[in-house]
Amino acid sequence: MGVIGDNPSYPVVDRAPTFGTVVGNFNATDYRDWATWTAVSFPVGWMSGAMSGPGIRVPAMYASGLIGGLAGFMWAYQSSGGRLMGFLPNEAEVRSAGR
Repeated sequence: MGVIGDNPSYPVVDRAPTFGTVVGNFNATDYRDWATWTAVSFPVGWMSGAMSGPGIRVPAMYASGLIGGLAGFMWAYQSSGGRLMGFLPNEAEVRSAGR
C-alpha cells in the first residue's frame, strides 16, 4: 500500500478499499466515463491506422479500443476509489455507509 501525502477533504468511507469494493462502488458516471473512453478510442485508432496504410486500420482500431477501454476502467477506478477514500465528493457513499 502506498503512502498518502494529502489529507482527505471529505468523510472517509473506506481508508484502504479492496479491488472488489472499488469496482462495486462504480456509479453511473463511472460507467459512462469508461464507455466514453472506449467509444472514442475506436475511431481514433481507425484514423491513426488509416494514416499508416489501409492494411493497418482494423488492427490499429482494435488495439486503440483495447487501450481506451483499459484507460476508461482506470479512470473509473480512480474516481470510485477517490470517493471511498474521501478525496472526491462522496455524499452518496457516506449515505449508503450510514455515516
